[in-house]
Amino acid sequence: MKPIICVTNQKGGVGKTTTAEAVADGMRRRGCHVLAVDCDPQGSLTAVQSAYVADGTASTADFIKGRPIVLAAGRQATVPAFEELAYVGQELATDGRPTEEDFRALGDAIHRAMDAFDLDACVIDTHPDKDFCVVSALVAATHVIIPTTPDRFGAEGVRQTMDLISDVSEQFGTSWDIGAVVTLYKPFTRLHTTIADQLDTELPKAGVKVFRQRISNHVQVAEAQAEGRSLYDTGRVLHGAAAQYDWLVDDIIDWIGARETASCDVS
Repeated sequence: MKPIICVTNQKGGVGKTTTAEAVADGMRRRGCHVLAVDCDPQGSLTAVQSAYVADGTASTADFIKGRPIVLAAGRQATVPAFEELAYVGQELATDGRPTEEDFRALGDAIHRAMDAFDLDACVIDTHPDKDFCVVSALVAATHVIIPTTPDRFGAEGVRQTMDLISDVSEQFGTSWDIGAVVTLYKPFTRLHTTIADQLDTELPKAGVKVFRQRISNHVQVAEAQAEGRSLYDTGRVLHGAAAQYDWLVDDIIDWIGARETASCDVS
């Protein structure tokens, strides 16, 4: 099964969109053909992935309902999200509640698109909620990445996310490979180092892989987002958070088995 990566955390402000974009674009840099899906009605991933949103493509709300996507140049695609995505669960619901089939519609659409265009991987960005879109993204996924800040609120967000994952697994019989990455890290701050080290020790006990690369709190992330460009489009040798995310992508590629995919130049 081709990898479908859901980037999620029940806490906001932990770098979910930055991580989703960095993973998708990092894989593209290695020759992979990637489908990115924005499952956040605020459309943050859509804004920074505009180069991969082709004219005439379905929005995420319409994609869930069965409308096809259109590829951008280089056989890449981003499915954009708009405010109507917040209501798609209600539109699909019968008798006031979405059915299991409704929750599986996103995954079905992703599989159809990946098969039709021979795409190598999918990355889904989510928002901090337990709504139809987030649950649908988890149901669709084969892998889950939880970005977390190394502080008390970040750790609590990971706990809440693991609770949601457990609930979804019980309801839908789904299982995942789960990983966590420390973001917005300040290496010379004792609290950050202490909590990050605790996450390294405790999360594997719950079956969560903690990626060894921590992502620094670096201004280039905000600059890239403000300019609507990829974090990797620096015009020079990668450094700072861009280099750290690039190293992280190498670990993720091994984790999801994408090194075995012929079109990904990751040897």
